[in-house]
Formats: sequence, C-alpha cells, structure tokens
Amino acid sequence: MNVADPMLRARRVTGAFVWLGVTETFAYPLVILLNNIIGPAILPVIYLFVARLVDSTAAVGFDYYTFVIIGFFVNSALAGGLSSFSTALDSAIQQGRFETFLVQPISWYSLPFALAAWPITLSVINGTITGVFGLALGAQIRWTNLPEALLVLALGVAASHAIGTLAASVRLLSKKADPVVAVYNLFASILSGALFPIAMLPWWLRPLSYLLPHTYVISAVRRLLMVEGDVLTGPSLAVSLLVLLLGTIVLYGASLAAFKRTLDFGRRYGVLGGY
Repeated sequence: MNVADPMLRARRVTGAFVWLGVTETFAYPLVILLNNIIGPAILPVIYLFVARLVDSTAAVGFDYYTFVIIGFFVNSALAGGLSSFSTALDSAIQQGRFETFLVQPISWYSLPFALAAWPITLSVINGTITGVFGLALGAQIRWTNLPEALLVLALGVAASHAIGTLAASVRLLSKKADPVVAVYNLFASILSGALFPIAMLPWWLRPLSYLLPHTYVISAVRRLLMVEGDVLTGPSLAVSLLVLLLGTIVLYGASLAAFKRTLDFGRRYGVLGGY
C-alpha cells in the first residue's frame, strides 16, 4: 500500500466532516444569526462601557478595551479546540454513528482531528467576529504583527484541542459528565488573564496561571498586537512560544494515547454505545 494513502484518506474524511458541519450549520439561518453574529457582537458593546470605568494603566497596556477584546478573541478561538471534539463525539454516540467510524479504513488517531475540524473553524470565526466588532468600536492593534499572532493562536488551539481530546477520552467512560473540560474552563476563566492582569490575582493563585496554555496564548497575542504591548507583564513572547510548542507535543502524545486506550477498553467491554 502506498504510504501516502492513509494521509490522503484522512484528509478526505476530514473534508467530509467539514462539509457535513458546514451543511448542518447553514441549515439553520436563525441560529447562525443569534449564535455566530449577534452573540459575538454583544461583548464588545458591553465592554466598551466597562472600559470607561477602568483606569487604563500600564498593567493593561494603557488600553483596557483592546486588552479585553483580545482576551475575548483568544478565548473564543481556544474554546473550540477545548470542547469541539468532546461535543462532536457525544453527538455521534447519541445518534448511534460512532461505532461505524471505528470500522472504517482510517486510523483512530485521525478521529479527534476530523470530528473537531469544523467546530474549531467556527469558533475561530466567532472570535474573529468579536475582534472585528471590537475594532469597529475603537480597539487598536499593530497589524504588522498579525501573522506572528496567528501562529501563536494556532499553537494555542492545538494545545487546547489536545486537552479536549483527553477530556473526550474521560467522557467516553464517564458518560454523563465532562470533568476535565469543566475544571479547566473554571480555572481558565479566572486565572488566564483574559479580563484582568494576572498580577491582580492573590500571590498564591498566580503560579496556577502558568499551568494553563490559555495564559501563554493570551499574553503572547497581546504583546504582539497591542500598541503598547511591550509594557505588559506576564510571560514573554519567547517563553510563551517555547511552552506552547513543547506543551502541545507532550499533551498530544498523552491525549492520543489515552484516547486509543479508551477505545480499546470500550470496544472490549461494549460501553461505546449511546447513553
């Protein structure tokens, strides 16, 4: 067999899942309007007024509005990587389609990528819409650094997707709970610095911030895109890139191995069916 065949087959399967996701998404225009346009547009409007109540000091790059808009943009993109595979997996199991995936001539390792491809794309689009509305309302960024910021964001999405794959492995067995994502979301919403500088946290909580990929992505993207990003505290750009690169490799190794072992266990004991 040609070595390229598995890769070609994986690309075709991923493309098929993307097309299926696009078709399902655009089958409900009102949902698109509410969830993908109006929803992402609300936060920039709300924080336009919140920013007027906050002192834009050096801790927020002298521009709290841009500071928080970038936080929302990054969080929205990373949310897709974190929960997309687990949600798609749950839907496939509920509809009785999941076991049919496992007998197809594709590697099980490709499933986390194929099933999550469109939801991740949609979450990035939602984040972009938030960012566009923020720019229209007064946020300012350094456009010259946009390619580097997108590279950092891609690494962050990959790291979040790896965590999401681990969460999906747990969910396959726990059935009605998603403890990994729930716990991670709780910590990320408070500790990653999306809404306020990490320096405002109590000293005993700050070390926990540096265990989250979100922290490094948000910090690096702000340093790159904010006009006064160089004055921000937190992880440097070089440290963020190194941590995200090494962390993604380690997380993918662990999560894909856990996913494979979970599938083996589930098939052996017949627990991969619906709830």
